[in-house]
Amino acid sequence: MLIVSAVHDIQKPTALTLGNFDGLHRGHMSLVDHLIHHACESGLRSVMLTFDPHPVEQLIPGTVMRRICGLPEMQRVLEPAGLDYLVQLAFTPEIAAMDALTFWNRIIMEQIHPRFVIVGEDHTFGRNRQGTPSMLQHLGTADGVNVVVSPKLCIDGSAVSSTRIRELISRAAVAEARYLLGHGLFYTGTVEHGAGRGTGMGFPTANLRLTGRMLPPPGVYLSRTELPDGWHASISYLGRAPTFRGDTTWLETHILNGVYALYDTEITVDIGDRIREDRVFDSKEALIAQIRDDLAQARAAIAGGWTDPAAEREGG
Repeated sequence: MLIVSAVHDIQKPTALTLGNFDGLHRGHMSLVDHLIHHACESGLRSVMLTFDPHPVEQLIPGTVMRRICGLPEMQRVLEPAGLDYLVQLAFTPEIAAMDALTFWNRIIMEQIHPRFVIVGEDHTFGRNRQGTPSMLQHLGTADGVNVVVSPKLCIDGSAVSSTRIRELISRAAVAEARYLLGHGLFYTGTVEHGAGRGTGMGFPTANLRLTGRMLPPPGVYLSRTELPDGWHASISYLGRAPTFRGDTTWLETHILNGVYALYDTEITVDIGDRIREDRVFDSKEALIAQIRDDLAQARAAIAGGWTDPAAEREGG
């Protein structure tokens, strides 16, 4: 899969899907599977078109849209699916000002040259969201493009959506969020030097500073971590270390099977169930005792079958 920011880098003709795709949940991936299947059968290049920054940040100044998946996480999920191109188009004021017809003509038809387009039933495009799926189908018919509108995927009686998943993550319902995602809750970053408190207490951690991401509430979480030599069972603390009056949110991960020199190394942490909430301890000794209990719980969970939380997607 190639990640590009300019549509002229795409080989044409194409099969296209477009949208924000935050989270790449099961509903999104059902579109991607349909897209890739059609592209392979028709000899087309499969293309996902999304935007950076998120359109909401351009349309509502001051808004920060915390993404469920960043670019490295999107790449991790999409590459095994077989997508040819992921296009992150810059959402500029010029793009934001385009009406739906202009966007269709200038961006989609003139630059991407699709013969097939698939979108979700709630997809909108163009200024003031004036472009609807039915309009897209009308435009496609006029220009000889097969446009398919896919119904929402429903699980447990409700549509799978990024909004639903955000709500689950916000209240630490990680298992439910992961099920709707169909993949792990991944956080990728470069390990930075922290305050050294974990090492000083006998529990060294690899520390990631996360920005622009949707995070679960502070606390201690079961996790697994991808290092250069593969995946390792781990336990992760997310928060600001209130016992030590920290002011920066860190993801601090302790690898259970050894000590690794990881500074300046890119790693991926995959978050599982929360073991406990964040809290202030009366002393360092009390915190150390609690960490030992956290580690015991983590090892028990692993022994009980918590193995690969980012296994292959199940059928949605």
